[in-house]
This record gives sequence, structure tokens and C-alpha cells, in this order.
Amino acid sequence: MKILKAKQTDLKFLFQIYNYYIKKNLFSSSKKIKYSDHKKWFEQSYLKEKKVHIFILKINKIRIGYIRYENIKKNIYEVSLALKQDCTNLGLGTKMLNKSLKKFLVKKKFTIISKVKKSNKKSISCFTKNNFKKINFKNKFFNNQKNVNNYHFFKYVDK
Repeated sequence: MKILKAKQTDLKFLFQIYNYYIKKNLFSSSKKIKYSDHKKWFEQSYLKEKKVHIFILKINKIRIGYIRYENIKKNIYEVSLALKQDCTNLGLGTKMLNKSLKKFLVKKKFTIISKVKKSNKKSISCFTKNNFKKINFKNKFFNNQKNVNNYHFFKYVDK
């Protein structure tokens, strides 16, 4: 199992897996995106501005999933992750989150937060197993959040 920084060649993989999760209604957004819009976002936010950090999980050189850390305010990052459909229920999301946190936090101290739909029990379990604690909704972390009652909010607590 390897966690590697995403490359331009991962763009189509990221696009496909993102839209799969949108279709399954597991992400906070419900809007399917076009490839051209996704490409613009990737090039601007990830490659140019570096507001987003994306890691790809590979097992035996095969892409299994991704994890994304998005800078939402100074030193505050929101984390989200997704696995290929046939790779769920194997504990890979938990391992991917754990490894990526070690890689992402190696030199800096950031606040890491996440919002998870209350109906997404697998993600809730993944975050709690990785030392994320439930917090009350905090506007200082989540801008313009709608339907607050549909989510659990988490904050990473360093061990």
C-alpha cells in the first residue's frame, strides 16, 4: 500500500471516482461535474495555487482511492476521501486516512476537520478510528454550510 501525491495522469481517475460518490449521494455536494470543469479546478487549485493536497492510494500499482485536504482557512484543512466501489468494506479507507495524515502533517501543525453525512456510517467509522472527534457545528471551520442537521462534524485530535 502506497500513498502518493496525485499527478496530472490521475485526473481521469479522480473525476470518475468523485462522480460515482456524487451519484451515490455520499458527498455533501450533489452536483455532478463535467470533465472540463474538473480539469480546470485541478489545474488551478491543486497544481497552481496548491490550496488542495491530493494523495492517491495504490496497491500493487493499481489506484484504489484518493484523499483530499482542502485549505479552507489559514491552517485549517477539510479532509475527504473516496475509494473505488469494489474496494470498500476492506478497511482501506481507514488505513489510507491514517497514512495520509502522517504524510500530510509531517512538518506542519494544521487543524484537520471533516463533515460527514449522518447516513454515511462507513465514513463515520473511518474518521473515529483515526482519532477524529465529533464537534458541534462551528462556523469558523465550515463556511456557508447548509443543512447542518444532516452532518456530523469532526476534528482531528493529535494523539
